[in-house]
Amino acid sequence: VQALGMVLLVPTPLGGAIILLILLSRSRLLVLASLLGFTLALAAEFLLAPAPTVEHALVAARFNYLLTAMALATVFLVPNRRNLPMTLVGLAITGVFILVGTRLGLGFGLLAPALPFNLACLVLIHVLTLADSPLLLRQRGTTPEQSLDQQLSNGERFCPWGRPLAPPFAGEWTIWQGWDGPWTHQGLHRHAFDFIIEQDGASYCGTGQHLDMYFCFNQPVLAPCSGRIVEVVNHLPDNPPGTVD
Repeated sequence: VQALGMVLLVPTPLGGAIILLILLSRSRLLVLASLLGFTLALAAEFLLAPAPTVEHALVAARFNYLLTAMALATVFLVPNRRNLPMTLVGLAITGVFILVGTRLGLGFGLLAPALPFNLACLVLIHVLTLADSPLLLRQRGTTPEQSLDQQLSNGERFCPWGRPLAPPFAGEWTIWQGWDGPWTHQGLHRHAFDFIIEQDGASYCGTGQHLDMYFCFNQPVLAPCSGRIVEVVNHLPDNPPGTVD
């Protein structure tokens, strides 16, 4: 409880009790996450030697574990059991920073009471962002419960764990034909999009009989998301306007 009081910079049982009551009034998931962090903190005090032995150092170390557990389990990651292993990874990273700081004789006083927590979260979130991990929470509600509800709702309505897609081009383009388009977007192609570039209300110059007359022809095509290229098809000829293969 004292470690929770560090949120108010008052590491006392009364300060911790006030924070705990606030958490209980807002979110049960936050309370469960704080209990997870506290449990890992106690385990680390026995496993990560040499552990801080001074009382204020122990409180500061537990405070960092609590913050890491609450931030990862309920704010930065999707608040569900699937992300528990990643939260434990973050707690382990926090423990490493605490251990290194302790061996170097660095205290976590008033100026930097949550330095291990900040470093651990920054490292883990940066790695997950570079990997475009689906574990990251994309839309946050006012409480972890609301965030989880939105995630479950989106999973039912849309493709679960799907990746957000960016337009495969740069600049301003126009959708000429969308889903279930009346011309060619039927059957297997019903969910396709046709993009064009317009200038003065036209998509081509001249008669439009040749590909190089179209403003969108030979423009670079960009990847809509990060990923690994498994195959490149580059032997098919360009179709003349009005024909398909």
